Amino acid sequence: GGGGGGDSGNGTNGTGGNGTGGNNTRMHDVKIDTSYSNSVNGIRIKSEETGLFDINETATLICNKKYKIDFKTVNEGNFIEDINFSGKLSSFNWTARKTNLEPGISTTTGSKTINITFAPGNYDLEIKATLVVDNDMSDNMRTRKVKVVC
Repeated sequence: GGGGGGDSGNGTNGTGGNGTGGNNTRMHDVKIDTSYSNSVNGIRIKSEETGLFDINETATLICNKKYKIDFKTVNEGNFIEDINFSGKLSSFNWTARKTNLEPGISTTTGSKTINITFAPGNYDLEIKATLVVDNDMSDNMRTRKVKVVC
């Protein structure tokens, strides 16, 4: 009994810890999953012509060919979220939106098929997933190097 009282006394520190834990357990957070199969840094690129994934560190995209840009976003928080997605490759930009994504569930909303009409050269492909409030922004953006060849 007395030992229990001592534990209760230590509970003050525990309460502080629980307060922090409370913040962690009630949070808004989405991430672009870097462990997505056949992806580099969470971004998957597939040739529409061959059906093959480019898993090289720098993806090679051929002029006038179509490629599907694909990524998986996970709701890591415990609120139902509405997520805005944006992608950019050179001057080509796209957006998408996923509403009511349940906690712990993933989505591939935001994927896009692109016809490569850019000048030859090196580019950064950028993908973002954003919430109105996100308690951890560190995993919301991914980039991947691509090289366009003609």
